[in-house]
Amino acid sequence: MTVEGFRPDTRFLVVNKTNYNEVWAGEFLHTVLRPGMRAVILPLGYDEGWAMEADDWNRDFEESSERHEDLERPLRTYGIQDFSWIDFHRESEGSAADKLKDADICVLVGTDPAAAMERIEDLALEDALKQFDGILITLSEISHILEASFETGDLYERNEREGLGLLQIRFHMHYSETEEELRRMIRYLERDDRPLIVLSEKSGLYVGCLLYTSDAA
Repeated sequence: MTVEGFRPDTRFLVVNKTNYNEVWAGEFLHTVLRPGMRAVILPLGYDEGWAMEADDWNRDFEESSERHEDLERPLRTYGIQDFSWIDFHRESEGSAADKLKDADICVLVGTDPAAAMERIEDLALEDALKQFDGILITLSEISHILEASFETGDLYERNEREGLGLLQIRFHMHYSETEEELRRMIRYLERDDRPLIVLSEKSGLYVGCLLYTSDAA
């Protein structure tokens, strides 16, 4: 399946949750996520519900933490055992980019794409991510940074923030079949002529291939 706006030289997996080792995705992803691959995980850009201070970051993502395990778990299902983590509180510009160069997979995690872009700029990782020749995995709302631009703000004041520009589409994450969700999609389509990719909790996008179950939009 080919969708206009995808860069053919970029591989990425866009999902809502860490459930991409389940049956709905596993049959296909076993062909691309393989034992021996090296993965780097980069938690970025959290809203007020997530910790931002260095000590709290360590508490939430240290090796023994539930979140640490949850982020590595789906990749371990595919036989991947080699992990490194980027802590934006401690990394220098050079060390963060070096970890990307050595990785086959980069997992970006976060709930606030605007804050994530700020962290990426602080670490001078923008070019490194654009040139990354492995598989870029984005979870939940942070997936918007792949877009050329994305909306920030609330219902009453919205602005456009520049993203990485890896693809000329928009994402609608965490879709559920409600009237409010439908109205949101209509508003997107009225404001922008870019294709809108709608992903439910058990669906994802890998390059130009839509992974879905019966509840995928």
